Amino acid sequence: MDTYVKKGDRVYTPDFVAVDMVEFFKPSGVILEPCKGKGVFMNHLPKETLWCEIDDGVDFYDFNQKVDWIVTNPPYSHFSKFIKHGIILAENSVWLLPTWKMFSGWGLMLKINAVGGIKHLRHYGT
Repeated sequence: MDTYVKKGDRVYTPDFVAVDMVEFFKPSGVILEPCKGKGVFMNHLPKETLWCEIDDGVDFYDFNQKVDWIVTNPPYSHFSKFIKHGIILAENSVWLLPTWKMFSGWGLMLKINAVGGIKHLRHYGT
């Protein structure tokens, strides 16, 4: 396991959230799940969806292929770096994370706004 994986980064997505996100956004084309974890999103995305998972030796930061969509629950301890890498790779991104994290850094917001900004927020509670 790499040193950048921190305690608390493994917050697994509930199935109902993965279902809702995939059904609402309807990702198509080349899709990437960059932190597959136990595969809850993979259960609802097309079978040809690409994936990364640091625990399986496939590091998202080594992935450089352009994709149409990223759908994931990113690691919170380095989510800013993670999202900055993701918005370079994908035209469309669906990130499951606490809303406040997206607005916690001006530099990240500038990068997000440079690629079109935030188009939609969904709230699932805690």
